Amino acid sequence: MNDDAVRTYLVALASSLSINVLIPLFILGLMVIGAWVLLARANRDPEFNIAEVFLDENHKVSSERVFLAATWGSSTWALAVVMFAMPQHTVEVIGIYMGVWGVNNSVKYVAKQKYGANDTPTDKAAP
Repeated sequence: MNDDAVRTYLVALASSLSINVLIPLFILGLMVIGAWVLLARANRDPEFNIAEVFLDENHKVSSERVFLAATWGSSTWALAVVMFAMPQHTVEVIGIYMGVWGVNNSVKYVAKQKYGANDTPTDKAAP
């Protein structure tokens, strides 16, 4: 690869960096830094237990909570990317995002109110 080819490649790479690319990368960087700070604090502070973030209703660490946090983080970042890449679809994307996460939390709230804190609808089913 000669100097002209490298220069052409770098110019093409630089021209592809636009606000639609930089802002989602910035948001992703903020999310990674936030996770890093949380883990660094967990390592330094003996009173801060990172496992408490992922406790379920039975006070046990749940892999479901870990996957839920990862899914929420990635879908939130995807929301930001789509909003900057395709601003004409902002309303639809926000509606889908709120539908997925809002329905999830609403169902949990209704189940907790109707069946109690530790019970599920299947626990109340007739034999």
